[in-house]
Amino acid sequence: MSYNVIICDDDNVQVGIINGYLNKFSDGNDLFNILSFNSAEELLDKLSKNSSSLKVSDIDIFLLDIEMSGLNGMELGYKIREVNKRAIIIYITGFKDYALNAFEIMSFNYIIKPISYEKFYSIISEAMEILSLKIKKSKELVIDNKDKVYRIRYDDIYYFEKYLRKVRVITKQETIEYYASLKELKKVLDMDYFVQCHQSFIINRSKLTSYKSQSVYISDLDIDIPVSKASVKEVRECLASNLFG
Repeated sequence: MSYNVIICDDDNVQVGIINGYLNKFSDGNDLFNILSFNSAEELLDKLSKNSSSLKVSDIDIFLLDIEMSGLNGMELGYKIREVNKRAIIIYITGFKDYALNAFEIMSFNYIIKPISYEKFYSIISEAMEILSLKIKKSKELVIDNKDKVYRIRYDDIYYFEKYLRKVRVITKQETIEYYASLKELKKVLDMDYFVQCHQSFIINRSKLTSYKSQSVYISDLDIDIPVSKASVKEVRECLASNLFG
């Protein structure tokens, strides 16, 4: 998964530093799709055009200088919030007093110039954790079961089980059955959040509690799910990620 990031600063040196820090953080993994602007007016103009592939509402992280000529970073922040309330806004400024005022528009944090990579890394890491949680909580699986349409949040799903010609969806609230195969399910499911541990099971990665003797344990349900030999490595990696981040 990659995140859309905008840098807006009228100082090209600062833009270059921030761009470099983002690439260093990404470590060659194409984690960020970065766009840079030298003014708030340019940003709003480019992203409001019909030809633009990205809109303000599509952006995940804004890194904004406060002291810009024309529309300043604070005023830009208010305009962003009119159409994008979920994005992370991080202000970059040489003056702490400005930074404290930034919280009025629900900004996430601020960085005082000169920018150190250590401070930048800490703030971006925290922002990524929050974004990941927001995205996960907003993701849904839609199931049309003929007589009823279900919208199930990913966070509510424990696992899927193949049962005859049906798929069982085990959630916090209920078990839903519908006609489909796991292969068909995987076409509409974001597998960044799930792992197929067995030919008959797909599990929510975040629900894994422990692995033992070719099975995984889901403590919330007090149940063991079988793991095929081919899936052991990926399941162990998921579990390690849950335990150690």
